[in-house]
Amino acid sequence: PAAPAIRKLCARVVAEGVNAGPRVQEGLLPLVRLFDADAKNWSCPDTRSQSESGLAGENPLSGGAGALSPAAIRALPVLCRLSAAVREQRQDRLLGAARDMLGLGPGLTPSGDDFLTGLMLTDLAWRRRFPSGPALGEREMWRRLAEKAAGLTGTISCQQLRLAAGGASNEVFERVCWGLSRADERVLSDIPALARFGATSGLDYLAGVVFALRHLLILSDEMALTHSP
Repeated sequence: PAAPAIRKLCARVVAEGVNAGPRVQEGLLPLVRLFDADAKNWSCPDTRSQSESGLAGENPLSGGAGALSPAAIRALPVLCRLSAAVREQRQDRLLGAARDMLGLGPGLTPSGDDFLTGLMLTDLAWRRRFPSGPALGEREMWRRLAEKAAGLTGTISCQQLRLAAGGASNEVFERVCWGLSRADERVLSDIPALARFGATSGLDYLAGVVFALRHLLILSDEMALTHSP
């Protein structure tokens, strides 16, 4: 499908996702709305004053009615590093930033782990569809990341990340990943199911999928320009 269709659907699922559950603001999905949909102009607001005082920063997308969670404040600079590493194609920096997401947030599967699950699954699925296209990270790098999870997060997350590094997950997660990458609007019907996964786990996973797709599209555009006559 055309890149604009994927970008448009990503924006729709994020917009619906942030209204899908009462605890969504505790997770990472609101963060993906802080940045341009084409991922070219991701910036990293200074959240040090909020995090040092123990207060959640105001969410600029909520019109002052909501706030970014402490987990989101911690994740924001890491996401900026992830974005820069992907666009610069620096595998060492990508691995370092991804490692800093491990165990980030509360719960049996913290927000950072769920985000990484979506990121890895989407990257590997895209690679299967487009073997000669771009990728966020090397397969072996994702496997190394999953191995590093031991000691940095819980047992359930470790198992989830190992499966994701091999391109596997539960049925709903895989369906969302493949549906978004094909601009299949039926994926919208899966948002309520995602919202029922843990407090924010399903929607944090969705944040990772959207992050990955937006960056894969940017890399695809750059590759096309490089190879154009």
